[in-house]
Order: sequence, then structure tokens, then C-alpha cells
Amino acid sequence: MPSLFEIAQQLRQSALTGVGNYQEFLKRWKYDSDQKQVIHEALCDILDQ
Repeated sequence: MPSLFEIAQQLRQSALTGVGNYQEFLKRWKYDSDQKQVIHEALCDILDQ
């Protein structure tokens, strides 16, 4: 089972690139590009501390 840190990294990557483990999740819940950008920025703030 992946750690919370790994999950956050994967979500950040999917939000930035549109591919990866969380791409289907973001697509299913209809996140738009602005929302994905906010997700990416928030996770960068958290993960890069």
C-alpha cells in the first residue's frame, strides 16, 4: 500500500501532466485545468517543505 506521501506525489503529477495513476479520478470528477493547477500548487507547497 502506498504511503500518503506517495499518493500526494502521484496526484500532483497527474494534475500537472494529465497522465498517471490519478488521471482517471480527475477526469471522472470533471476537474478543469484551473482546478488541477490549484491542486498541483497546493501539493507542491506541502511536498516541497
